[in-house]
Amino acid sequence: MDLNLYFKRNSNQFHKHMKFIFVIIFVFVFSHCSTCNCGKEKNSQSSDTDYENLQKISREKYGDSFIMSANAAKDFYLVTDFMKSATELSIKFFVYNIKSGETVLEDFVSSGSVKWADKYLLDVQIHPGIVQRNNPKTDIGYFYNFETNQKINK
Repeated sequence: MDLNLYFKRNSNQFHKHMKFIFVIIFVFVFSHCSTCNCGKEKNSQSSDTDYENLQKISREKYGDSFIMSANAAKDFYLVTDFMKSATELSIKFFVYNIKSGETVLEDFVSSGSVKWADKYLLDVQIHPGIVQRNNPKTDIGYFYNFETNQKINK
């Protein structure tokens, strides 16, 4: 039996079937969307507040010239002051735990760089000015592990 011929003769039934299918799809989509958003709005509001608090602290410390970079898990933020010129090589920085709302590390590097090396590992490199031959203990930086809260000298 040809369906086109069937529905042409019974267009009333065709419309009833289509309405029924439409209602089922609508109910399914509506119920799915309402269950998926359960609790997400509250979390996004609290994370927005935490992020705004981080920006406020950053402005208090560095004015409007700062750079924020999150770790891979986005629960720690590295905030550095923005280098203003080539002669100013010093870097002030702090690391903020977005979950606890606390600054967990704050330091100053006179000449060097700071970046995320891994999910919870911060790489602080110090570029020494003049390397002395007789002094093998020239400080070249450290790693900081935020899982264990340990500073690891290089």
